Amino acid sequence: MNTPTPVTIEDLTRLFRERLNLIVDSPDEDLFESGLVDSLSLVGLIYELEQQYGIKIDVLELDFEELQSLRRIANFVERQVEAQ
Repeated sequence: MNTPTPVTIEDLTRLFRERLNLIVDSPDEDLFESGLVDSLSLVGLIYELEQQYGIKIDVLELDFEELQSLRRIANFVERQVEAQ
């Protein structure tokens, strides 16, 4: 059995910078309100999270507030990893 990769703010910051070409200033920055994440980059974010952490995100059941900040994303992904 594979050990899940722990979700850290630092890893998410790196994922945003290296995979999505986005610089997030704070773990609590509202990614939607700041304009960093829009509908197109949201699709890329979901894809990268699925690839990085081996999870499947059902967008029809997703509460987008879960992806509002790096801190919320970390908590969301941890719950998804634990549930699988």
